[in-house]
Amino acid sequence: MTGYTEKRRHIRQPQVKELSYTLSYLDIRELKTVSGKATTIDATDKGISIYTDFPVEKGHVLVLNTHSPANNDRCIAVVRWVDREDGRYKAGLEFV
Repeated sequence: MTGYTEKRRHIRQPQVKELSYTLSYLDIRELKTVSGKATTIDATDKGISIYTDFPVEKGHVLVLNTHSPANNDRCIAVVRWVDREDGRYKAGLEFV
């Protein structure tokens, strides 16, 4: 792509693995909680890109669980961008 300037400050590394997440959102004055599954695309120490079937939106806060035996801790991430792609959602998440 001619004239494109990379804006990322961290180099993304390909990383494909399954994870689950929960998110809570307000839907017409009612707080709803959703549990979903996602596949990671790539990662940095500051965030990840994922594919998911649930229509996540910019600003949603996700609690991620990788189900890794080495690291069973949960982490929290904020959705920074979303694209619709092949009937699912591709999202960029920033760890908080």
